[in-house]
Amino acid sequence: MLTRTTFDPADYGSLTGKENSLRPKNLEIVRKGKHKALKFDQHEIDGIIANMRKHSSYRIRDLNGNLKKQFDTIVKLVDLLYDTDGYQNLYNLVKKHFGDVDNVKPDTLCAYFAGCLISSDHGNADTCGVLCAGSLPLPKSLAKGKCGETVILCSYNDHYHRYSFKVLSVGNDKSEAIIYMDSGKRESFKGFTKKEKDKIRGMGVKKVSINWVDGKKDIKIGPKVNLDMIQEADRNDGDVDNTDDDNNSNAALWAILFIFIIIVVIFVLASN
Repeated sequence: MLTRTTFDPADYGSLTGKENSLRPKNLEIVRKGKHKALKFDQHEIDGIIANMRKHSSYRIRDLNGNLKKQFDTIVKLVDLLYDTDGYQNLYNLVKKHFGDVDNVKPDTLCAYFAGCLISSDHGNADTCGVLCAGSLPLPKSLAKGKCGETVILCSYNDHYHRYSFKVLSVGNDKSEAIIYMDSGKRESFKGFTKKEKDKIRGMGVKKVSINWVDGKKDIKIGPKVNLDMIQEADRNDGDVDNTDDDNNSNAALWAILFIFIIIVVIFVLASN
């Protein structure tokens, strides 16, 4: 029999407008007097988080099927519970399954669930750090809140010789961003191509602080400089990671090949 734990924070007025679009099936919002209360299936969520730990090495961008649904459920719960007393209960479940993790790879389930835990354990509850930004946040009793800056994770694709960008958090001032490079060395960095810079500008960013992860848990954030001041590289004009463009190019080649075959067939039939 499933056990239910009921949370009754002061008021859930902040949930207005979110209830229908964000409320997962295992979270009931009911009225209790003048206030709203959350009925939260702790047993079920404990099982989901346990399953997340079993698949902790999976990249979030590659999730599908039931695993993605379970992950989305936790993300929605975080959104609804964060400003309530009930968030501590969810955080305790996460710590139960991910509290022993001491190293994570960015953009994985493990990074989402344990990123801020590791930062906190190392005495560095930096909500904008590479481990914590965009991850399941610490309770307000352990941190002052979520990251208030735009944080971008930058990865280099050796096959396409270009950088791709993933936004971990969006700040109040979208014109400035902290960029974490998860590959390469500062000494070998030759800058971004024009297209890569345009990709960053397209996010509304004008000033950046570029920092290298290099396996370090604690990174001292460098000063922000104008994006125009970053060296411009000429890596084959820097085709920014864009799967749609690649698919369109392949489709065009196949179309040309198909037309060529049709012409050959018509020519052969006409000759006979």
